[in-house]
Amino acid sequence: MDERNFAMEEKQETNYVAETTNIIEQNSTNQKQIDNLRFEIARERNLYEYGKDIILNTEKMSLNKN
Repeated sequence: MDERNFAMEEKQETNYVAETTNIIEQNSTNQKQIDNLRFEIARERNLYEYGKDIILNTEKMSLNKN
């Protein structure tokens, strides 16, 4: 996976976080909804980072075999 794909994924994640933060700041949500949105942001970010690490490690192992 090249850097362009990572940049595009990071941009999508940033947009998701911005949209969710906007929802929180509108004050139209209760505390439970806010907590759920923050949990979802953290979950998405962790999943993205985990996937990115797996891809990079797999690429490194592939290069080492060659």
